[in-house]
Order: sequence, then C-alpha cells, then structure tokens
Amino acid sequence: MLPADLHLLIRRLHLRVRRKMQASLLGNYHTLFKGSGLTFEEVREYQPGDDIRSIDWNVTARLNAPFIKTFSEERQRTILLMIDISGSLNFSTEINTKQQILAEMAALLALSAVENRDRVGLLLFAGKVERYLPPGKARMNIPRLLSDILLTEPSDPRTNLTAALDFVNKLKLRKAVVFLMSDFLAEDYENSLRQMARRHETFALKVTDPAEIEVPRSGLIRLRDAETGQIRLIDTNQKSFPQNFQEQVQKRRREFERTLAAARIDSLEVSTVGGHLEALIRFFERRAAHPGVRS
Repeated sequence: MLPADLHLLIRRLHLRVRRKMQASLLGNYHTLFKGSGLTFEEVREYQPGDDIRSIDWNVTARLNAPFIKTFSEERQRTILLMIDISGSLNFSTEINTKQQILAEMAALLALSAVENRDRVGLLLFAGKVERYLPPGKARMNIPRLLSDILLTEPSDPRTNLTAALDFVNKLKLRKAVVFLMSDFLAEDYENSLRQMARRHETFALKVTDPAEIEVPRSGLIRLRDAETGQIRLIDTNQKSFPQNFQEQVQKRRREFERTLAAARIDSLEVSTVGGHLEALIRFFERRAAHPGVRS
C-alpha cells in the first residue's frame, strides 16, 4: 500500500471509530471498568447513619469523640492493548484484513479509555515483542495508534503468544485491564495466559476469516503460510476434505474455549466480514448489564 493510500486509510478508520463513540458505550465502559480500589480521603466526625466499621478508634480515643475514615474510589484504570501483528493477521478473503479489524477495535477501546481518563499502554507482538509503550498519563494519539498497528513490520512474522504473555507477566505493572487481540493461531501458551489472568483482568478478542472456517470446493489450491512461507497444495475436491477440515476447525475451537475457561477469561469473536465495532459495543452492553457473567 502506498503511503498516501495508507494515510487515507488511517483517516477513514479514525473517523469510523469516532462515529461509533456513542454515549452508551462510554457509560457501559465506565460501569464495566470501575476504579482499581479505594484511596483514603479524610477523617471526619461520626454522623448518624455512618458505618461503625469505618470508625477510626485511634482518633476517636485521642479526641474523645467518634471519628470515621472516609475513602473515595480511585477511578483511573490502567488499560493495556496487546495486539498480534504476525503474518497471519494480513490474511483476508474480505475487504478488510484481520489486522485492520483489530486496529479499529483497538482504536475504539483506546478512545473509550482516554475519554474516561484511564492510562493506556500498547504492546505489539509477533514472534517476539516488537513494541511496548507503557501505560501513561499522556493522551494517546489515536491516528498514531492505528499507524503503529498497521505499519510496524515484525522482525519475526510467526506468532509467539507465550513470549508476549511472559513479557507482561514480568512487568512491574499495577493491576490492569488487558485486551489480548489476536487470531490465536498459536500453541502452548495456556500456562502463561493463566498467570497473566490471575494478576490482571483479561479479555480475549479473537478475529477470524470465513475461509478459516469453511474452505470452498475449488479443486487443487495452493496455500502459502504467511508466517513461515511454507507452501502446501490441497485438493479441496477430495471426498474426505470437508469433514476433515471441519473436524480440525471444531477441535481448535474447543481447545481455545477450554483454555479461556481454565483462565476464567471472557472473550469476543469477530470476523473480517464486518460488524466488529458493533459487536464490541454489544459486548460492553452485556458485560455492564450482567457483571461477573462471561459472555
């Protein structure tokens, strides 16, 4: 893609995401991601109706009158966007690639976080962590976020989820809300994922393409692995092909669902067909209406 074309794409994506920033989304975001804890505010004199469990007995004894401690919610949260930029994310049989779908969703999440004055961090990974921007107080630049996701060329195009998860697990990062965004075409990352989920509130956002779920019967097709470069010839007209392919698809799906259930992680699956931003908004609405219930 030419630089001018890419610039127009980023502007189009940014405007599209902006239009999806509805008041209902912001309200659901605020409800879903409450503050990370309580911070001490002041000591004041006890008033009828106050919770006696809040009485500060030291101050009460010293002043010979009942006083209580008051606390306020620490509203600001830490949000970390972990985004897969491996070779398989460039695949699509639709207009938008899987990478573009994740970029739009990341921008919508970042905008929601910024509007709520949350700290937002970004981690891009493929075969290794390619870029890490720690969560900070500075307002995240959404066009820059989109360009980082779409322009960063991974030094290793393969997917290594474990490396990215272990990187986060080693960070001295306060309890965060982590959005792990990928097609999850990876293996042996379960232990690292569970470790991260124990420490941070984690959500898995998975993107797929229709051709990864159902391959058309088109005879002999030549497939090139976007991450390894390996080329395979597959005869889709073979009698056993549809059944074997679907068995593999369902096996991967069951394994993925078991992995998330074991880590107690909620998830959302979207497709390159579209409707991903609307699906993300509905995800927020369901979570806000039924907190603690996995979608």
